[in-house]
Amino acid sequence: MIACPKSRFVLELENLTPAFTAAPIMHANFATLWRYLKTFTSLSNGGDIILIVGPSNNGKSQLLGLLTKHIRETLYPFVELGHVPIIGAKANPSRDSRMTPKQLIRSLLEDGGHPLFDPQRREQAGFYPRENRFSEDGLLGNLTELLSRRGVRYVLIDEGQAITRTKDPQFAATLMESLKTLAGSDRNLVVCGGYDLLEPALSVRSHLAVRTIVLHLAPYELTTGLTEWKRILKTLSTTPKLEGLGRVFNDSAQMLLTESNGCVGVLERRLKDCLSWCSAQSIPFDKAALSERRPTKLQWEVQRKDIADGIDQLHQVDWEAGAGGEVTLIGLAKKKQAETPRTVPRPKKQKPFQRNPDRFPGVR
Repeated sequence: MIACPKSRFVLELENLTPAFTAAPIMHANFATLWRYLKTFTSLSNGGDIILIVGPSNNGKSQLLGLLTKHIRETLYPFVELGHVPIIGAKANPSRDSRMTPKQLIRSLLEDGGHPLFDPQRREQAGFYPRENRFSEDGLLGNLTELLSRRGVRYVLIDEGQAITRTKDPQFAATLMESLKTLAGSDRNLVVCGGYDLLEPALSVRSHLAVRTIVLHLAPYELTTGLTEWKRILKTLSTTPKLEGLGRVFNDSAQMLLTESNGCVGVLERRLKDCLSWCSAQSIPFDKAALSERRPTKLQWEVQRKDIADGIDQLHQVDWEAGAGGEVTLIGLAKKKQAETPRTVPRPKKQKPFQRNPDRFPGVR
């Protein structure tokens, strides 16, 4: 038995740290999901799919990093030689700005240390197979074998919203369903990403939707989240880089909450930007400086729309009492789909050359 090893993906996740604090701030929304994940992983016996969604820059990857550390140190502190309990990959568009299954499978094989795909092992062996040597079926076979031989218990996928970057939404749903096989009888799948994941994961394939547990790392609402937001700012004001700015933060709390759309990661980036600007301009860090470095209209509106659309998709089903007193379960009212204009079929392509062309039609 050896100590639980770290794959490259796990090492990268656990090295993610906030800008001003040594560890993620345990604010209310973050701490609730963290406690949930610790309890759920201790109860799960495999076959579960966890979908962590939320707006950009709100701490989803940091939550995933805490989860990997908890799994390594608490659930699987010691493993057999050659076993890797956690592997993972980032979903990235790879061809024509589209997501392909082969890219994700290859990334998982590399992180799991497969000898044909691990860059370090290939360099040591001096063996460099052609990139197009393996078909998708062959890659899937290699991945299935690796999951068994390496004793993988958790498969993690970060930046999962890239899965939806396809020309056909149905293909995104099919790709999500193919990931379902990564959650075996003794293995769980955790996918972390933006709100774009919700539709292909929950609204197309029933076999995938009913096995998925959705966790929402929600931003703070502009009307009810001010108290917790002030507590976050107070915690930040005690760090060395922001020491002494408590009064400025308290006076600017409502402004920062609104302009950051309630996202802690966006707040940290704003503070880094303003600190750098004040240093470059040799001006004090105050409310006027924060106002000067407000986000652009495009930045603010695109995230605001993303959050509004995501929360609208996360509405739960409800019970409704009928006229006769019976109680029925109802969902969201289906929106009428706009009728798509009928496409005119393209003319059939003609042969580029005639069989017996008349090369001199004017001469008879």
